[in-house]
Amino acid sequence: MVTAITTATPTEAGWLSASAGGVDRVIRISTAIAVLAVAGVAAYESYWHAYAVIRVHGESGVTARLEPAIIDGLVYASSTVIMYATRHGLPVARLVL
Repeated sequence: MVTAITTATPTEAGWLSASAGGVDRVIRISTAIAVLAVAGVAAYESYWHAYAVIRVHGESGVTARLEPAIIDGLVYASSTVIMYATRHGLPVARLVL
């Protein structure tokens, strides 16, 4: 038996009113703004905390400025790879300690 996959939006499918679609858009946009604001504050704090730790351990100059960005960049890249693999049903390597 073959099941058809439809791409109808909730409004087209008939279970969401047109006015609710506008409300959903406002919710999505406000959620995105809130997430970006929190992420911005977290990124700022993360960078300066890592910078301070690196300075305390004797690094200075370019190394002290770039290393926090490299650390956060690696965390972002690995998270993106895991999310991509999960969304596409691919196996994700486990961290073995």
